[in-house]
Amino acid sequence: MSEASNPRIRVVLRWLQILDTLDPAWKESGEFVFRTKVLTGGTPGKVTETRLPEEGHWDVRADPQYNRLNHLDRVIFEGEIEGNILVVELTGEELDTIGSNDSLVPYKRIFTGNPTSWIGRYQPGDEGQGPDAESLENWRICYDIELAD
Repeated sequence: MSEASNPRIRVVLRWLQILDTLDPAWKESGEFVFRTKVLTGGTPGKVTETRLPEEGHWDVRADPQYNRLNHLDRVIFEGEIEGNILVVELTGEELDTIGSNDSLVPYKRIFTGNPTSWIGRYQPGDEGQGPDAESLENWRICYDIELAD
C-alpha cells in the first residue's frame, strides 16, 4: 500500500481535569495514575499502552484552581493507521492506602473511516449540544490527533 493509504498520525494527550478526587473531604488531594491504550488496525491490531506518570503518581487537589493537569503534551500513539480504525481509551485510578483504589469512569472513543478526517482537537464542549465524549462524570480529557512527520 502507498503512504497515502496508510497515513502516520500522532495522538497527543494535552490535559486532564479531575472533578472528584474520590477521597473524603478532609483529605486535601488525591493520588492519581492514568493508563492510556490506543488500538489501530482492528483484530488483532496494534496496541500502544502508556502509564502516566511513568512512575509514582500525581497529586490532584479537589479545588477547581488546582484540579487540572495542564501541559501534559504526551504522545500516547504515533504510527501508521491500518484498517481505518483507531480506538483511544483512558482510565484513571485514585490510589488509596487503606482499602481498594477508586476508578474514574473509563473513556473510550472509536474513530473509523478516512484517518485524515480524525485530525483535530477532542475536548469538552467541542460537540455542541448534548453529551460530550471527553466530558465524563468525574473527569475531563483533552487530546489532539495530528498528522505525524
